[in-house]
Amino acid sequence: MRLTCFSIFTFLISLSFHSPLVLCQTMLSYAVAKDQTDERSQFPIKLLHAIVAEQDTQLNITSIPIDATQHRVLHLLDKGHIDMAWFAADKDRLAKYHAVQIPIAKGLLGYRMLLVHDHNNLAFTPITDLQQLKNYTFVQGLGWPDNRILKHHELGLLTVSDYHRMFKLVDAGRIDIFPRSIIEIWQELDSHQALNLTVNDSVALHYPSALYYFFRKENEQQAEIIRRGFEKLIDSGEYDLLFNAYFGQILQRSNLATKRIIEMDNPYFEIPESQRHYFYSLNDIGKNPRHAMASNSATTKDAKLAEL
Repeated sequence: MRLTCFSIFTFLISLSFHSPLVLCQTMLSYAVAKDQTDERSQFPIKLLHAIVAEQDTQLNITSIPIDATQHRVLHLLDKGHIDMAWFAADKDRLAKYHAVQIPIAKGLLGYRMLLVHDHNNLAFTPITDLQQLKNYTFVQGLGWPDNRILKHHELGLLTVSDYHRMFKLVDAGRIDIFPRSIIEIWQELDSHQALNLTVNDSVALHYPSALYYFFRKENEQQAEIIRRGFEKLIDSGEYDLLFNAYFGQILQRSNLATKRIIEMDNPYFEIPESQRHYFYSLNDIGKNPRHAMASNSATTKDAKLAEL
């Protein structure tokens, strides 16, 4: 958190030797990708502005364009070059940073559909359990919390630092599966139309996960401002309006009711009991999202989901 002060001197003040009048604004900075095709941060940014607008505070939100990888964003946060960031939670990050423990996207980050080469789509249709997926190779970004989850389940994994290279590896047939959350995958598919990619239409993965706003420990006061604003936005119903406007069609396009959902446990993140009402569950999508419970089951089951 930074303070920038603007001293206002008038001719009369300078003549009368009065003290300068100083107006202060509190700066809240975050990193954003320079890449205009990377839309993953659009909703967290829109939500952040809505949260700040809900508060009676002099917060001035500032974005810092970078060639953003998750590793670099974490480094900037650690060094104090940015004030906040948002990323998937795990036990290490929750211990190191101060998190606003309300999921930005209702836990939908943990619902993963499979981006595959379009010629391989039929090969995935009969998959019914996690054991079958061990015959394929997955790709994920360097340092992503999902990596440890996939390794925990003994799935073959390649990690790379270049975001766009992951799509190209699937297109080239060097990687079988790029699992993406349902809140990411459709925009990514649309923005990579030149590649031979498709979304598998028979199966999806699910594990407990949450996208949180994170602050350094010493910025607990600023985190509390955001938490209070987030709560107000939820209580007023404005958050659901914003969420549905942004993700409603995406959820319909995902059509999870037709998918076999493979449940995976996540030993690196546990949904706090006090926050469970913020998370969707497999059986409660389409019902009241404020009262949906997240499943911790490690078994495979068919999802019986209603449309949002």
